[in-house]
Amino acid sequence: MAFDPTALAAVARLIAIIPANFTGFNHQTAFPQTGNDMGVVANAIAAEALLAINAAANLAGTSTTS
Repeated sequence: MAFDPTALAAVARLIAIIPANFTGFNHQTAFPQTGNDMGVVANAIAAEALLAINAAANLAGTSTTS
């Protein structure tokens, strides 16, 4: 499963505010506005991790030796 459109949009907004050079960057303005996006992305990452854990729990394997 991949991120849904809401999570992808949140990631894009977060990437857009990260400056290449922090000189003059006003973190007091930029970061509070991104709080919701950070939560959306964190939830999407947690959901992906849970899917991976559940998929790994369902793996079964066989092996043979000669």
